[in-house]
Amino acid sequence: MRVPPLIMGHEFAGEVAILGKGVSNAKVGDKVGVITNLFCGVCPACKAGLTNICDNRLIIGTTMKAGSYNGAMADYVLAPAAKLFPLSGKYSFSEYSLLEPLSTALRATKLAGDLKGKNHCGYWLRSHWFVGYHVHQTVLVPKRSLQSIH
Repeated sequence: MRVPPLIMGHEFAGEVAILGKGVSNAKVGDKVGVITNLFCGVCPACKAGLTNICDNRLIIGTTMKAGSYNGAMADYVLAPAAKLFPLSGKYSFSEYSLLEPLSTALRATKLAGDLKGKNHCGYWLRSHWFVGYHVHQTVLVPKRSLQSIH
């Protein structure tokens, strides 16, 4: 869901620009990807391992039941340090931004089972890939308010 005023962009990779206090798993200049599903960890769904249906979750670049979270089409993006993962730098940020839609498509394919005679999953992947590909280089700002930067 997208409720204005929202800066979209939930499929992205970037470079760490600033670190919050106590961040030890990344340093300024690191190339990183971000797990954009920010679940609470304490509700019944999370405790049951169903973090994808957490009523309190936020997803970077979208609007969820718990509220909106500005995304990667901004100049800077706020991301919890625990949600960062290192990238090798072998590929472009645009190519790395495809990791999330690729993982979603791979999981859907796994859950679908035998795909003989089925083509819906492939169509979804192509259209989703197109959206993901247009997310370009972003800079991540872990644990810091976007409002305090601008």
